[in-house]
Amino acid sequence: MNARNNGVMIGRAARDPHREVNSDGSEKWFLTVAVQDNFKSKDGSYRTNYLPVEGMVSANHASADKHGAWPNIHKGDRIAVGYHLKMEQYEKNGQTEYKLKVIVDDISLEEPKSVTSARQAKNQADAAAQPEAPVGADEADGEGMPFDA
Repeated sequence: MNARNNGVMIGRAARDPHREVNSDGSEKWFLTVAVQDNFKSKDGSYRTNYLPVEGMVSANHASADKHGAWPNIHKGDRIAVGYHLKMEQYEKNGQTEYKLKVIVDDISLEEPKSVTSARQAKNQADAAAQPEAPVGADEADGEGMPFDA
C-alpha cells in the first residue's frame, strides 16, 4: 500500500453495516460513517459529513467467523476507520465514469462494550415503540448522532 494514500477517520456509524457474501466465500461490508468537521460554520455549528466506506473479509477469515469488528458495529457506535482511497473506472452509456471509494484497512470500536450494548438496547426499544417507517426513511439525517458522548 502507498504510505501516502491513507488516513484515519473517527466518527459514528450512521446505520448498522451491511454485508454481502461473494461467490468465493469472502465478504464485502458497507457502512456509512458520520464524521464531524473540526471547524465551526458561520452559524457556530459543526457540519457532519456522511462518508460511505467498504471493507473486505477474506474467505478464510469469514469461514472461521473472524469478521473483525464488523458484526459488532451498530448505529451510533463511535468507531475509528483506517482507510485508503481507490479510484474505480467503468463504462456507462459509452462514457468513462470514475468513482472514488474509501476502502477500509482497519476498523475498531472506540467505546467500551457496556456503552455500545446500552445504546443498542435503547435503539431496539425505541424501534419497537415506533411504527414501521417508509422505505428509505432510515437515511442518515444527522439526528440521533451524538458526537459529545
